[in-house]
Amino acid sequence: MVFIILCSSATGSSGWSLPKRINIHRKDTHQYQLQLSLNKNLLHDIRGGGDDDTIDNDNDDAKDAMNELRKQWSSIQATPSISYPVTKDDMFSDQNTLANLDDIRKPTPEETGQRTKAIIIMDGFSPYHGEYLSHAVRHVYGAAVIHILSDFMTRFLYQVEGQTNHLSSRMPDFDSAEDVEKWLSLLPSNIEIVGTYCESDSGLDDAERLGVAFWLYPHCHDGVNKARRDKYLMNQVVGDAGLDVVKQQSCETLEEAEDFARGLGLSEDSDSSTLVVVKPLRGVASDDVFLCQDLPSLRKAFTKILHSPIFGSSTAAKHEKVLIQEFITGDEYAGKFNVKYLRSECFIWPLCIFI
Repeated sequence: MVFIILCSSATGSSGWSLPKRINIHRKDTHQYQLQLSLNKNLLHDIRGGGDDDTIDNDNDDAKDAMNELRKQWSSIQATPSISYPVTKDDMFSDQNTLANLDDIRKPTPEETGQRTKAIIIMDGFSPYHGEYLSHAVRHVYGAAVIHILSDFMTRFLYQVEGQTNHLSSRMPDFDSAEDVEKWLSLLPSNIEIVGTYCESDSGLDDAERLGVAFWLYPHCHDGVNKARRDKYLMNQVVGDAGLDVVKQQSCETLEEAEDFARGLGLSEDSDSSTLVVVKPLRGVASDDVFLCQDLPSLRKAFTKILHSPIFGSSTAAKHEKVLIQEFITGDEYAGKFNVKYLRSECFIWPLCIFI
């Protein structure tokens, strides 16, 4: 029997040279508002209100807290931060020496009269990841890069680091058609957004919502998918594809967790050979993942996770459920697989296989 375990992927993306799509121009206001209305309904339908076996990141108190922060930021307009393509001619001065890229100003699309493809990079900080991709997009593929911060990162820099100079690079409020339209109206008319890339795990949800709100879905974006951030749902998706998966249950109460664990063979006695895994539905790597050998250790793990902050939640939402899974043994084969999109970078997805 083979069990497939998908490790949480760090990014969601779409290649920037994908099939032709309808472009957004400032003159298309009425058409855009209609599409935005449809996309907002789509977001509501996909994200839902948190059904029985999914995470609900949008409790009222958390949303109110985020809205209050947006009010504090309202004096600073969220604006597109655009880095234009750099050509070989721009790279060298008259002395044939490498110029300072900060001193190079590319002509705007209005000045050149040419259309410029652009990719949005969210939370692109790492020189080996987001910054590297930004450099490749501009220097190799001749496209522009629009840098944007997720709600989570914006809030972290503001509340934890005490910074404010980043606020203009925040996302528009996707619950406000006026805010989204205002952001898009600030783009040069010849800029064509053709893809998104998110460096941070905590920004994945925002990157997916952005792709829908900015008309990339469904032509070059696959929409909002909760399973990418929900360990329970991802296990279900793999099972629905016909692969063997571990037994699991998403539990709201300790009583539910204990009953399910007992069904797997866990007891009060630690001498039992049964082991049970307790983890948050939304997490990263092995943070707050516990291997429990008896019911007392399960109770301790469950209590630690329940009502703890959800990783990557911009609204500081809490875990209302805890995931309980059976533990399996076997040889682990971990590998990295390259997924190459047309004219874009390679992205690495980890996969673990137990046999």
